Amino acid sequence: MKKDIEELIKEKANNIYEKYYSNTPDFVLNEKKTDKANIVNKICIILKKTLMTPRRKRYLNKTYDLAATDTFGADSNIFFSPNFEESLKYLSPLRALDLFEEKYLGDVNRFYSDEHLIYQKDNGIIPYFTVKELSCLYKNFALFIEDNSESLIETGWPDYNFTDSAWLFYKLAPNYPIEIPSCIKNYNKLKNPSNDPYYFVKKHFLNKTNQPKKYKCKRVSLSKILSYKELSFIEDMRYKFLCLKKTVLIEINQYLFLKTTDKDVWFKNCARIIFSSFSQKDLQIIASIEKKFNKIKLFNNVLTGGLNGLLENIIFLYEECKFEKMTIEKNTMNSILKGSKFNYQRKFRSYYQLAQFVEDDYENKRFNKMKNKLNNELDKIEKEIINDKQFISDTLDFFKKECLSVDYLLKQKYYPFVDNFIKSLETSKSSKIPE
Repeated sequence: MKKDIEELIKEKANNIYEKYYSNTPDFVLNEKKTDKANIVNKICIILKKTLMTPRRKRYLNKTYDLAATDTFGADSNIFFSPNFEESLKYLSPLRALDLFEEKYLGDVNRFYSDEHLIYQKDNGIIPYFTVKELSCLYKNFALFIEDNSESLIETGWPDYNFTDSAWLFYKLAPNYPIEIPSCIKNYNKLKNPSNDPYYFVKKHFLNKTNQPKKYKCKRVSLSKILSYKELSFIEDMRYKFLCLKKTVLIEINQYLFLKTTDKDVWFKNCARIIFSSFSQKDLQIIASIEKKFNKIKLFNNVLTGGLNGLLENIIFLYEECKFEKMTIEKNTMNSILKGSKFNYQRKFRSYYQLAQFVEDDYENKRFNKMKNKLNNELDKIEKEIINDKQFISDTLDFFKKECLSVDYLLKQKYYPFVDNFIKSLETSKSSKIPE
């Protein structure tokens, strides 16, 4: 480890001690210098083991789906995960130290995943909405798409960001762009001036007050990754695809969120709309374009805003509106916090808010009872969703065959991302509350 990093860790450890430990009663009673040196040394060990190094980021990128390189940015940025200092905002100093020594340091990469799963939900990088919130979100997004139509047809990129949800922005807002803002293209190389790894997400996607009407930053061309034929196709196809996206948004906003809507019928109708919109030649070129755009990602999401993203959204909304798994989880978690002595915190923003319940016997019993009940409900819903995967697969396959007059193997070649959906339908994971 470089000397300057060693010195930075020692300085940070001393600052943490002075801020959180020096005035703690257990330590005030014993003012021996060895006590301070011992605690500072323990903090240094924690910081060294949780330091986010370039090598560790590469490993996390391969192992977890949270895009560590985009989260932590340039290699010169100094971040720690699990974040010991963040835990001290919610836990007593002794409790935080014990947790890291006895639990978190044993598997720092797993707890990085648990920690940042909550952060990314809170910052809108991962969808975490109730059905009611989704209804409002997609109505606002439809207005956003309408307001940016001219730019989306001309350049494939909107005039400004959609600040209600970073996830929905990069999933559906682009329209096969050939140029994108350099800050988006080089997101994993940005030097972060703050202690918050999500500084740029908040600045670019969550700051409505300072959101510019027009992108003023430099743009980076993506034309080198595409052939002339594909570039020409994109220019001709943008208007048609934007109209398709608007049609699907109408289906979502006018029908999906109604309690009287049969969700299976709705899904079939969307599948019919998608597959009847393109010829087999179109789908062949689109498949090639989607594959090449796979190199340009933000938080593991391809920035085409294309058919992949549209199909993923349809399936995501269909499942949530039919089974309400995310809705039940979020409402229950809000109830856990609201009914506790920590209700002043208003909502879960940090992984360490879950750990704080252990420090109070009554709160811990109540928390575990509600958590276990929720996990049992989520398990049942997950089984229903898995059983429903066959319906999704059969529906996509049926309309693919109905709308395209080619045999299945040829269609698989022309439309590989749909088949990838079908193959991956069995791999969804349960989102139990982290231990």
